Order: sequence, then C-alpha cells, then structure tokens
Amino acid sequence: MKRVFILSRHPLFGKGIESLLRWEEGLTIVGHEINPDRAMEQIKALQPDVVIVDCNDAEAARALTVMRLFKQGARPCVIGLNLSDNTISIYHGEQRPIQDVKDLIAAVQNQVAPPGSAPAGSADE
Repeated sequence: MKRVFILSRHPLFGKGIESLLRWEEGLTIVGHEINPDRAMEQIKALQPDVVIVDCNDAEAARALTVMRLFKQGARPCVIGLNLSDNTISIYHGEQRPIQDVKDLIAAVQNQVAPPGSAPAGSADE
C-alpha cells in the first residue's frame, strides 16, 4: 500500500487530486495540507511513500519545497503536478506528459527510488 500526502496551496486542486486517488486500489491518502510549514511537520511525522506537490507555483518555490523535504530527512518520492502544461515532474527531474489521471496513478504506484537506494524495477524484477 502506497501512502500518499498531498501538498497544494490551492485547496480545490488538492481536493480534486485527493478525490481522484482516494478510490485507487493500493493507494491511501495519509494527509493533505495547503500550508508548506505545517505540511513539513506532517510529512516528517507520517513518513509517506509519495508526496504530491502542486507545481503551478513558481519554479523557485517548488524547488524550495522539495529541498526542505530532503533536508529534514524525509525520503518520499516527490511528484509535482503542473496543470498549466500537463506535466508530471518526479524529483529526480524526470518529466512526463499527462494524458489522463491514469498517468498520475502510474507515477504514484511506480515511484522512483530515492538517491542512494536500489532503483524500483531493478533487473531482478
């Protein structure tokens, strides 16, 4: 079961993502926050597998949020969603176009491994 936390400064956007993912098998929403400071506290306590970040804000603000996650020792997969250009950005810098909600679900379920750990989908699988 993948544990998902949503950080979005836009309440309707975050609630929409939460509604889309809530019924997906293998995923559980463990938190949703609009305030980055409170989100960092919750993420540290909850230790989710995946953090979805609203990327409609400025690039610098998004990068700062991701850096804060890693500085506090959290190692979730961070997925940024940008509705203005329909992309998913995975914290390694990978970027994919979004065709529909299935692309988001695939990114959450097939998270990439954090730096320094064995990659997901290694040759043994």
